[in-house]
Amino acid sequence: MLVARSGPGSARRVADPRTVKPKDLLLLLALLAAGAATTTLLFVGGEDPVAEEPPPAPVDPPPEAIGSVEPRATQLEPVQVGDPRPDQARRIDTAAATPSAGRFEISIVLAAGMPAFGGYTIHLEEAINPNAAKELVKREPVRRTEGRKNDDPGRSPIYASVGEVPFSEYGYRVWVFVPGLNGSDAFVRCDASNPYADVTLQLTPPAPFHLRLIDQYRNPIVGKTIVLRPVGWPPGRGLAEKTTDSFGVAIYDGLLAGGWELWFDDAVRGELVVESPGIVRDDANLGVASRVLTVPLGRSLRVETFDAANFGLQDVDLVLSAIDTTERRRFEAKSDATGSWTFHNVTPGRWQLHASGRGHQTRDVAVTIEPDKDPAPLQVWLVRLR
Repeated sequence: MLVARSGPGSARRVADPRTVKPKDLLLLLALLAAGAATTTLLFVGGEDPVAEEPPPAPVDPPPEAIGSVEPRATQLEPVQVGDPRPDQARRIDTAAATPSAGRFEISIVLAAGMPAFGGYTIHLEEAINPNAAKELVKREPVRRTEGRKNDDPGRSPIYASVGEVPFSEYGYRVWVFVPGLNGSDAFVRCDASNPYADVTLQLTPPAPFHLRLIDQYRNPIVGKTIVLRPVGWPPGRGLAEKTTDSFGVAIYDGLLAGGWELWFDDAVRGELVVESPGIVRDDANLGVASRVLTVPLGRSLRVETFDAANFGLQDVDLVLSAIDTTERRRFEAKSDATGSWTFHNVTPGRWQLHASGRGHQTRDVAVTIEPDKDPAPLQVWLVRLR
């Protein structure tokens, strides 16, 4: 009889094979065979799952590698044959794949007392110098126009957003336009280092403007219909037309800011610049925005001097004096290489030309200037002194 000890003071009786009955022995062998078959089925077709460790999860980059502005974009690259880490997916930095367009966030501030308007237009134009050499700039500037509705006429500021603005090394000029109102503009950078920009624009109403015209002798120009034609920036302005009163003053109820050409008698007579509301330039002491323009009036008189052989005389002294007014009016000049000279802005009336030259006799010639046409050239022959 065999005895196996499982602990101190304990004993377990094991059956002696010599005393086991044949029937019991067959039953024991059948149980042992069934256990061996079960163990074989568990391990057929695979490895021990306990022996294989699961692949580690991808590890995010440390915070200092992300940056302080925005997260760095990453993407997974498929594992290639021969990769030193076949059990992991590699991370690829795509921060260099930046977008090629920016966004403008625009605030439009409305001045007090603005009239209601139903909509506005935002204009963007690439700030390429139009005088740049064509070989340096071989394309047209980028331009964009976007109309927007003003859903709340009493709200100020108005917010607008313009996206997908292509990057440009020149930047953009941005302005707001509403018919009959002054819209401001701003220059904005838009590139990879400045993809987003906050832009503040303004809308202001037109302002009254007084224009006083005087001639070169400080006399008022009366009864002239003055047409103002817009020139330069900003675009979108129309013509303005008024007539001067007995003081030479033309009163415009509301004039938009910018440059203007002054036209009357079908000719340009001067230029002026109107400031935006809030900047009052009062040249006429009227208490409102005003400007005094001196517009020389008169006609052009061409003088031609000759000797007895009809050759032009150079450096002849020419003095043109008015003889029908107590106010002294006088022009002085010398003839050019062709023996000619043109006096401009000679007012209508009676004048006398005094011509004198070295080695030639002097001569006085009377001429009348008409108010509605230029006179014919005045030809003067001088006799050489003996």
